[in-house]
Order: sequence, then structure tokens, then C-alpha cells
Amino acid sequence: MVTFKRPNDTGHFTDYPFHFDDLAAIYLGPLISEDDKRELLQLLVAFPRARALSVSLTQSRDFVFSEAGG
Repeated sequence: MVTFKRPNDTGHFTDYPFHFDDLAAIYLGPLISEDDKRELLQLLVAFPRARALSVSLTQSRDFVFSEAGG
């Protein structure tokens, strides 16, 4: 999840809690390692309404989205 830095935030990132219904999808880019993909898909089990989508690029630089399989 990406957001703007809040006034009291320190460092380069902050973990914000959110309700499991707030997560609609995660997008797994073309350079993700199989280990990272596997770990994210395992974590996604806690978010039953969310989808995992693999993203690839065509030679004409168009994005292609497909369901990410385990």
C-alpha cells in the first residue's frame, strides 16, 4: 500500500494496520522471485476477498494481467 508520509512518521517506511476487506488485489511484477511470490500468496490467505494478479509486459510495452497461481 502506498501513501504519503504523515507528519509523525520517521524513517523510510511505516506499517499501517488496515482491515482485511480493504485489500482488493496484489500485483506481482515480472521480476518477482518465485520465493517472494510463494510467500506473498501464502500471506494473502488471510485476505479472502483479495486477488493475486501476475503482471507482464508485451513487446509493445502493454501490461498483461493474469490470475497468479500458487
